[in-house]
Amino acid sequence: MLALSVNLIYPYDWQVLGRRPEFIIVRRHLQQNLHFTIETIDENASRKPIAPAYNEPIFSETNFTQCLSVSEDLDKGKYVFCIFDKRFSTKIAEIGFIVEDVDLPSLRSSLDCIEKLFLQCSRLRFAGNGPGKSGTTWVYRLLGNLPGCRVVDMGTANLSGVDARELPSVGYAESYHGHLTYHLNVVSDLRRLNFVTLHACRDLRDQIVSEYFHKFSMMRGSHRPDLDNLPAQDMLKFDNIHKWSSSIYLAYDAIAWKKSSDCEVVRYEDLIDDAPGELRRALQKFGLVLDDALARYITTKNDFKIMTSGRDRGHADPNSPLRNGVVGDWKNYLSVETADRIVDHYRYYYEEFGYAP
Repeated sequence: MLALSVNLIYPYDWQVLGRRPEFIIVRRHLQQNLHFTIETIDENASRKPIAPAYNEPIFSETNFTQCLSVSEDLDKGKYVFCIFDKRFSTKIAEIGFIVEDVDLPSLRSSLDCIEKLFLQCSRLRFAGNGPGKSGTTWVYRLLGNLPGCRVVDMGTANLSGVDARELPSVGYAESYHGHLTYHLNVVSDLRRLNFVTLHACRDLRDQIVSEYFHKFSMMRGSHRPDLDNLPAQDMLKFDNIHKWSSSIYLAYDAIAWKKSSDCEVVRYEDLIDDAPGELRRALQKFGLVLDDALARYITTKNDFKIMTSGRDRGHADPNSPLRNGVVGDWKNYLSVETADRIVDHYRYYYEEFGYAP
């Protein structure tokens, strides 16, 4: 969609922005004479140009990257941001966006940081990896929102996320949603292909409960119809958990990933506690430095409420892959005996990842 003459870094297509959206643009050469318009989209998908006022553009030190921001509130709705080259009266780029009451930090002071990351990310691949229901969707989306990056639509690309032979099909500046188990050959492939890999982990008790709802509520137990008639209180007993849960068997696989020097572990609980800080910490291992405003911008755009189209954390939807989004929900479903047996049986996991029993 975007012409080669400019890159529109933020926003990505059809992302939610605040009432005064910002647009981050990287030019290919300084002589470009650009003109910008915004078009509204009505319920019939008809487009109508409007002429909002813009703040004075802010440029990076090199003047290749600029931030253009609307200076007056836009109404809620759908819009298209268009870029024209005045020399040829030609539209060279456009992108759709949605305006809601979202409080995004300004990136006007982050252009130098964005420009450097844009160049770095163009030579890297990214993977949000980990067992199912550990927070991999969240991590993969955060990585796919780094400057110039995008998430890989796993379904459209016909990628399973569990087969390392898929890795070469991931392009530079793309984020892969993986559930790869640890193996020296997998690690070697990730290193050879220049992947930045963040491995998600989570308190096993929460992970198991989340996996239960995913498999037996959202997926209606299709993978184990023989267990579908067991009531929840029996399904979530310690001995029965091992009949259907993959999380429980992958606990020590996560430790192998943690001890590898080719990834950085991100705990789900730490992301909830301080998503911007945790994202900055994890990426520093790979020489990718985010300033505070950019980290808050990326994590706000991938907040639970935005990803679920309006649900707050704790407002559960058992039919959604993003069911609840809270820490400690296991207390509502696991008996004290089962919870204690999980911690005791997998004590090495709890100690290795710093979880208090």
